[in-house]
Amino acid sequence: MKNPKVSFVIPTYNEEKNIGKCLNSLFSQNYPQKNLEVIIVDDKSTDRTVEIAREFPVKILYSGRRHAEISKMIGFKKATGEYTVYLDADIELRGRNWIKKMLK
Repeated sequence: MKNPKVSFVIPTYNEEKNIGKCLNSLFSQNYPQKNLEVIIVDDKSTDRTVEIAREFPVKILYSGRRHAEISKMIGFKKATGEYTVYLDADIELRGRNWIKKMLK
């Protein structure tokens, strides 16, 4: 099975309680990490959101517009994957084969 590059765009603002669980669920997938691109678009959080996100191999961009849809578009324009998925920071992927199932 081909494993295309998949970009995940996650807009954040003060998500320190959620972002670690979200990213753990992404990076524990049974999918080649070299084919994962995770882009965090932060709206200048005042908590530890960015600090926690930096513990993972992610790209961090900044918006400061306090508008999730604008942040999604910023991330989409920088995404290089064959597929792009938007996730909220409070989402955890269920199971280790979520990406493969989605691609089917």
